[in-house]
Amino acid sequence: MNTLRLTTNKKDLETAKNLLKKGEIIAVPTDTVYGLIALSSNANARDKVYELKNRNKEKKLILLCSNSEMVKRLATEFTENAKNLSDKFWPGPLTLILKVNNESVGFRVPKHDAVIKLISSLNEPVISTSANLTNEESATNYETVKKYFDGKVSAIIDGGETSLKVASTILDATASPHKILREGAIAAAQLLPSA
Repeated sequence: MNTLRLTTNKKDLETAKNLLKKGEIIAVPTDTVYGLIALSSNANARDKVYELKNRNKEKKLILLCSNSEMVKRLATEFTENAKNLSDKFWPGPLTLILKVNNESVGFRVPKHDAVIKLISSLNEPVISTSANLTNEESATNYETVKKYFDGKVSAIIDGGETSLKVASTILDATASPHKILREGAIAAAQLLPSA
């Protein structure tokens, strides 16, 4: 497979959209680290992401959304505390675990214009995980993603160096009280007083 190097321009985002609609996997920059993404509605693409990462299927993938309205359409339980946190930290480096029927699902609205435009154009969320192999360093630039996935993903959008260079903080908003599952770009102290 020849991996395309795309930019964040309109034409290349259209190419990325078409690849995703065909069930392909691409890598994209975000505000935190680069991520592998696929259409959330495509089960085969989801399986490919797990294979590429050598990731245990017990570890769930998150959903990247273009805005909190997209999240609210999907989440069956969006508490007042979760709303307050999303209002304060989205778009940004916070992944909120919310209920979708009886399942817990991670949602994030990344602070990256090109990725938000791409997701908006698809009109559905994308599944996502960091663009690295399990237990390897997270990718914060095109070159690192290329080292891990050249010839294995259909395209990599080169958005330069990520701004935060650290993964998102994951907060379980289904737990009472809320709990931090992974501390990342946002310190726990910034979240738990609000939660």
